[in-house]
Amino acid sequence: MMSTAEVKKPLYQWDESFYEDLISDTTGAGYHRFFSDSSGSKDLMANFPELAVKPIIERDSESVVVRQLNKILTVFGLTKTQMAQVCGVTRRAYYSWILGAEPRQDALCRIKLLYRAASDWERSGYTNPAAVINVGILKEKSLMSYLEAENLDLDAIHFIGSRLKVDEVLGSSSELDNPF
Repeated sequence: MMSTAEVKKPLYQWDESFYEDLISDTTGAGYHRFFSDSSGSKDLMANFPELAVKPIIERDSESVVVRQLNKILTVFGLTKTQMAQVCGVTRRAYYSWILGAEPRQDALCRIKLLYRAASDWERSGYTNPAAVINVGILKEKSLMSYLEAENLDLDAIHFIGSRLKVDEVLGSSSELDNPF
C-alpha cells in the first residue's frame, strides 16, 4: 500500500478557468470538450480530470435566441424598432422574445439567418454600420433594406460590409464605381 508521500501526482493541475476554456458552446446546440495532447501519450490523457457536463441552457442564463438577437442588434447597430422590422415582427413580439417567449419556427429561421449575417460581418472585421444603415450603398438600396428583405441576400450584405470597409480605408465613397 502506498503512503501519502508516494501518491503519484498528476502532471498537470488545472483550475476552473482552464475548464471554462475547454468547454465551449460552439453552435448554441450543446457543449463540446476539446483537449489536445500532441505527444500522443495516453498517460497524459489519463490524468485529464473528468469534466462535469453543463446543462445546455441554464434556467437563469440568457437563452440562445436572446444571445443571437443581442449579437444582431450590436453588430449592425440597430435600434429595438429596427430590430423588430428586420425580424419581420412587431416591437411587442420582439420584446416578448427578450423576456423569454419562444419565437415561431419561421421567426427562428429568420433569426438564425440574421445571426449568420452578423457573425460573418463581425468575423470579417467590418465596423458598426449604424451611421449609414439607411444610406443607399448597393443598387441604391441601404443595408437596412437588405436586412428587411423577405429573402436575405447574405452575399449582398457581405458586399456592403466590404464596400463600407473600403470606403473607410479610402476616406470617400465617391471614388469607387458601383460594379452593378
